[in-house]
Amino acid sequence: MACPCCGNASTSRDNALRLPQACPACGHRWQGGVAAESPDYRTQKHRNNTSSPGHRDKLASRLRDIAPLLKPGMRILEIGCAEGSLGQLVRRIAAVAYTGVELSADAENAARVLDRVVRAPATSITGETFELLLSFHVLEHIEDIAVELTHWRRLLADGGSLLVEVPNHAGHRLLGQDPNPEHLHQFTPASLTALLQHVGFAVERLETGHRESAVYSDSLRVLAHPVLDDAQRRAMLLQRFQAWLPKPFAAWGIGGDFRGYVEPLLDSLPVAALIDGAVQRHGDRHGRLAAEAYDPARHGDLLILICSIRYRDDILRDLAALGIPPSRIVSLDDVFGTTEP
Repeated sequence: MACPCCGNASTSRDNALRLPQACPACGHRWQGGVAAESPDYRTQKHRNNTSSPGHRDKLASRLRDIAPLLKPGMRILEIGCAEGSLGQLVRRIAAVAYTGVELSADAENAARVLDRVVRAPATSITGETFELLLSFHVLEHIEDIAVELTHWRRLLADGGSLLVEVPNHAGHRLLGQDPNPEHLHQFTPASLTALLQHVGFAVERLETGHRESAVYSDSLRVLAHPVLDDAQRRAMLLQRFQAWLPKPFAAWGIGGDFRGYVEPLLDSLPVAALIDGAVQRHGDRHGRLAAEAYDPARHGDLLILICSIRYRDDILRDLAALGIPPSRIVSLDDVFGTTEP
């Protein structure tokens, strides 16, 4: 039986173990070849001890990783929202539209604190997308994890993020096997990464050691994004340029970084001039423009994009000497960075 995460066909089986199927390539274990008996979550309630210090610490840890991803008005989907405690905390710090998926009776409480709760599997949600998808200790309960994650990817908008957490191996360093009968998979860092890549996600960050409970004190937490095709990358990069440079600008520094990062987009950017301090570059043509010296009379109202990463500080000093205010200056570090203008 091929590994559901990495696709390796040379797997082994030990029927003495609760999760008998194992992959020697990525270390994944799963209930292969055995019909999964899923519990009826619809009748279960109060699965979390919400008043315990451990529960509060767990939510605080998750909120620390979620907070940098939040933007006003963004649509969030939490798969397995339980009683809605995490979403309630998120909605206290950001104006977001928060939807939860919860099969258990805890959905009744979640519906009082979230914008919407869906009491059906996430695969039932169609025709809408979300900028952030959250899932903590859910994926290990799902039999066909590739099908599930493929649907999660469809639910993410372009540029969206996935934050997912599962037990690392058995979830505790003193346990070799996860004894929880509800868990159909036992992930490793390698197997979770392989699975995400297989269904079209790019892993940005993977961490171990996150605590879900005393017996699951070692969990994997992964931040991932849908892999973009070339057209999507170009469109999103142009959006970054437009956000930082919303009107015609001069590209300053027509060297290697310009050729690598700006020139491929030149026909789609409102570049009004190419400026370089090196006289030997003056007259070099790039598309419809030729490099030239700075002329305050012709360039004095233009925004300036510093097109050199290595010599950015040198160019900044030259611009300051010319009396060009910082409010007119943008660098490639800004455009390709993580901050917003």
